[in-house]
Amino acid sequence: MPVDTLHDTYKDLAERWQRCRDCVAGSDSVKEQGTKYLPMLPSHLRDNGQKYTNYKLRALFYNATGRTVEGLAGGIFQKAPGIEEVTGPALEHIKDITLTGEPLQMFALKTTKEHLTTGRYGILVDMAGEEAVTTRPYWVGYRTEDIINWRFNSMGGDKELSLVVLREGVDESDPADEFEVTPKVQYRVLRLSTEGVYSQQIYKEVSSPIGANQKTYIADPLIVPTRRGIPLNFIPFALPWAISSPPILDLVDVNLSHYRGYADLKHGLHFTALPTPWVAGNTDASGKALQIGSGTAWVLEKEGRAGMLEFTGKGLGAIRNDLQDMQRVMATLGARLLEEAPKYTETATAVSMRHSGDYASLRTLGQIVEQQITWALKVHIWWLGTEPLVTSIKANVELNKIFYDQTITADELRALLLALQSNSISYKTFYMRLSNAGWMREGITEDEELADIKAQPPLIGVSPLSKVIPETGGAVKPVGPVEKLTTK
Repeated sequence: MPVDTLHDTYKDLAERWQRCRDCVAGSDSVKEQGTKYLPMLPSHLRDNGQKYTNYKLRALFYNATGRTVEGLAGGIFQKAPGIEEVTGPALEHIKDITLTGEPLQMFALKTTKEHLTTGRYGILVDMAGEEAVTTRPYWVGYRTEDIINWRFNSMGGDKELSLVVLREGVDESDPADEFEVTPKVQYRVLRLSTEGVYSQQIYKEVSSPIGANQKTYIADPLIVPTRRGIPLNFIPFALPWAISSPPILDLVDVNLSHYRGYADLKHGLHFTALPTPWVAGNTDASGKALQIGSGTAWVLEKEGRAGMLEFTGKGLGAIRNDLQDMQRVMATLGARLLEEAPKYTETATAVSMRHSGDYASLRTLGQIVEQQITWALKVHIWWLGTEPLVTSIKANVELNKIFYDQTITADELRALLLALQSNSISYKTFYMRLSNAGWMREGITEDEELADIKAQPPLIGVSPLSKVIPETGGAVKPVGPVEKLTTK
C-alpha cells in the first residue's frame, strides 16, 4: 500500500471533520463549498449559475459554531495554565516551545481549539538537528486531518504505538525564480521497530511516470533520533487515541440547517417584500417601461388605477420563527455566548446547575488537553535530562476547569481564615480558593505570594494575626489572640 493510505477510521470521520472545520472558519469557508451545504433551487437548474450565485450571496451564515469554540476555549484560558516542577533549560524553552516564537500557553490554547473543533490534535516532540542554532527539543502540532494513518502493536502485553503517518505541506522553490514556489505534500512516517527502536522517514512527492494525476513518493534515508547516543524506545507523539465524533458536530449540523433556512428567508424577502408598482388603464401604447419618481406623471384612462403590490402573507414569518427556534437549539448545544440573559436575577447555584451538563464535557476536554500537554512537556524535559524514564519527570500542566464566577462571601472567607489558622487546611488550598474567586493577582503562585508576605514590612499600628512557618509548607501558627472578624 502507498504511504498516503488512509486509516479506516479516518475515512469514516473525514467528512464530519470537514463540516466542523468549515463552520468554525466562518461564512467564506461555508459558501466556498457551494451546493454541498446550500443546494440549488429548481429554478437555478435552468440558469447559467448567476441566479444561484445571487441566492448564495444573499444568504447569511450565522456563525454560532466559531463563536462557541472561541467562547469555550476562552472559558478554559480565562486564567493562565499552571506550570509546575519545571526548572533548568526547559523553563526557558516554554517561552518558545515550537522554535517559531510560540510559547507553551499559546500552543495549549491552539490545542484546545482543535480538540473542540474536531476532537483530536497531535503533538510531536522532536529534536532540532545540527542545522539549528540550538540543539534542543521542540514541539510540532498536527491537525487531525493530517494524521492519516496509525497502528498499535502488542508489546509485553500492552498496546504500544508502532506507526504514525503525518501529512505535511512544504513549499518547493523554483531554481530559476527565487520568488516562485510550488506547494508540495510530503509524509513523515514515525515507526517503532519490533526491536523497540524509534525512527523517522520522509516521503517526498515526485513527478510520476504514470500520468499527471498519479502521485509517486520517494523515501529519504531513515532518521534515528537519539538521547545521549541511545535511540528512543517509544514514539514521542502525544495524541488521545480514543476517537469519536467531534464534540461540536450536533451544533454544526443545526448551524448549517440555519444557514439554509436563512437563504430561503432572504430569497423570499427579495422577491416578495419589495413594493412593486402596478397600473391599470395606461394610455401610453408605446410599450416602453414606465418611469417612477417625483418628476414623472402617468396619464391613465378614465377608470384607470395605480397602486403598489406589497407582501402580506405569513409564510416568511414561519421561516423566521424556525430560525429563532434553531438559534435557541444552538444555544442549548453549546453556543451560550448567543443565549439571551435571563430576565430575572439568578443565584450562583442556579447558574451552576443550568450549565453543569455543558461544563462537564468542557471540563473533560480540558483534562484531556491537560494530560496531553503534560506528557509532551515530560518528554521534552526527559530528552534534556538524565532520568531513566519519562514517568519519573515531575512536571505538570494544569488548566482552569472553573468556568463560572465563584464569588466568596464574608462567612466563607471567615471560615477559610479560621481553618487556615487552625492548620485544618494548607496555605496552598487557602490561596487556590481565593484565586478561584478572583481575589489574588493574576499569574502569581502561592509560593510567590508567601515570599511577598514575608518580604513586606509590618503595617504601622496593626498587629499581625499569624506568622508563616516556612518549615510547615505554608501553614500558619497564631501568635496571639485572634480578634473577632467583622465585615461591613
